[in-house]
Amino acid sequence: MTAVLGRTARVGSTVPRLFTPPLPEHVGPDGLISRDWSWGYDCIHFLEKYVGWRLLPWQKWLYIHALEKGADGTGFRFKFIFVLIARQNGKSRWLKGLGLWRLFADEHGESHARCPGAKQAVLACQNLQYAELMLKEVHLEIADSPRLSRELKSYRAVNGQHRVDLTNERYWRAAAASRRGARSLTCDVVMLDELREHKTWEAWQAIVPTTTVVPYPQIVCCSNAGDSYSEVLRTQRDGALRRIQTGETADTDIGLWEWSVPLDVDPRDESYWYLANPAMGVLNKFGLKISAAIWRPSNTKTCRASKPSISANGSMRSNPALCPPSIGPRRWIWAAAAHRMRRCTRRSTSTTAEPAAMWRSRLPAQTGICMWKSPPPRPAPTGSPAGWPSANIGSRGSRCSAPGPQFQG
Repeated sequence: MTAVLGRTARVGSTVPRLFTPPLPEHVGPDGLISRDWSWGYDCIHFLEKYVGWRLLPWQKWLYIHALEKGADGTGFRFKFIFVLIARQNGKSRWLKGLGLWRLFADEHGESHARCPGAKQAVLACQNLQYAELMLKEVHLEIADSPRLSRELKSYRAVNGQHRVDLTNERYWRAAAASRRGARSLTCDVVMLDELREHKTWEAWQAIVPTTTVVPYPQIVCCSNAGDSYSEVLRTQRDGALRRIQTGETADTDIGLWEWSVPLDVDPRDESYWYLANPAMGVLNKFGLKISAAIWRPSNTKTCRASKPSISANGSMRSNPALCPPSIGPRRWIWAAAAHRMRRCTRRSTSTTAEPAAMWRSRLPAQTGICMWKSPPPRPAPTGSPAGWPSANIGSRGSRCSAPGPQFQG
């Protein structure tokens, strides 16, 4: 489902450009999911009344749609939640709010048809220090609330074991998004911040199985657009988008909500930035002028340096026409070739580097291919040194590489 575009808007779009549509029978006359079919209204009430937050319009909209109930009126429709949005729009705060509501929904942490509480929550980031900092902010939110502080037992911040302990054996733990992160734990809700930094499936395969045996599990992933190395984000996003485009979302447990600029427009066109920045014009002084200040300094050097931060779609597909006029597509190809040569020469066991003429013969004849989009593969010339990689420039980010596990909806 695609939101209606408006070129003259300067206030951020509350509705994402791409999202998994709700079940038709759950939608009320106002176009939103009715109160009987979403836990989002309970979450919003909890955060505004007991935590004292002032939620942004897009955050409320997302709580209502991401916390849609199952077809039978219990649990959650979506086990996997993917939120893609530009930076500095409040996605980490939205993530923390969801974790707070799950832990405090039931004082005993029990999950049942009338209340999907949680006993154990895990916040995992690629940088453990960042996860610990977010957990410290959660602790302060709980300690500052007269209602929530009564259920706070302790806050541990030593020896890399940061955790917030609540009454009745409920806790919130910080973990590193690595192959050992959250292993041996059993979690009701797992929050993965900045999924774009997951270059392999090791962290995903270590953390996601911790939710297998709980009644109403959730794996919530928030991120801005990644790059060609964001293997997990790209694979999951492509699968969810394919279901949206084909209309096969009735039985899926994977939800995608993406605020981004359309791929067929110039990302330098400021009239489209509101689609990727829902907090624009709403959050403090965040507006078009600040976004332009971030974009313009690097716009003359690279067409992808600031695009993921502002337009939130830099990694998903490349459009050579969007590169600045001062940088031709052929320069991206040569940059990729040079980078590839340096990497592979260091790893090669050969004592001599491959001649430059051989690399030139490997470059694709057609122009208009940006360096982060893999060109058509070509056979390696005969006589290549042992262990030399394929001639497919940029193959590390190729869609043809072995994908990670697919979670069918």
